[in-house]
Amino acid sequence: TDVLVQEARVSQFGASVAEAQAQIAKTLIYSPIDGLVTKQDAKVGETATAGEKLVSIISDSEMEIEANVSEVNIGKVAVGNKVAISFDAFPGRDFTGTIIYIEPAETLIDNVVNYKIRVSVDGDLSDLKSGLTANLEIITAVRADVLRVPTYAVTREGGESVVTVIRDGKEETVKIAIGISGVDGNVEVVSGLNEGDVVRVKNKN
Repeated sequence: TDVLVQEARVSQFGASVAEAQAQIAKTLIYSPIDGLVTKQDAKVGETATAGEKLVSIISDSEMEIEANVSEVNIGKVAVGNKVAISFDAFPGRDFTGTIIYIEPAETLIDNVVNYKIRVSVDGDLSDLKSGLTANLEIITAVRADVLRVPTYAVTREGGESVVTVIRDGKEETVKIAIGISGVDGNVEVVSGLNEGDVVRVKNKN
């Protein structure tokens, strides 16, 4: 009987030790990533408030950029789009990245609807620091070897895109189907024109 009592006491003490170890484990905070601590405002004995930022860490191998895209353009953007990146702190250096997340809920900025996106940065990140200002050019679509005309050469008539073509010395209005617009001021012509057609361009000023 005494043996059973002692075994029960041992089990009880074992449970107490396990509980104490569990409490100690709760006092340790582990970072989900490897990196460099950039902020440490926690003090011994201080009571932390939920949601308060006491410690910050920056990854030494991965970096993300958070940006806002207006509702006018968010429909053109998708996860996986490649991004050309430049930093004000590093003029002349070009970086690349990829959109990895688009927040489903809107964010109001000056009463304008925006959507937050996150972009992962590729390559050597050793010089990058938290809080840098980044400039992003999102590549939403790419077309190679296409027929194109200046955007200002295209007008709208009756809900359709048209251009003025010079054929046999005469002006002719031609309906065209357009594709994507480029950042260089040109627009893709899917159909309606042939290579070599002469398009009359009105003064864009």
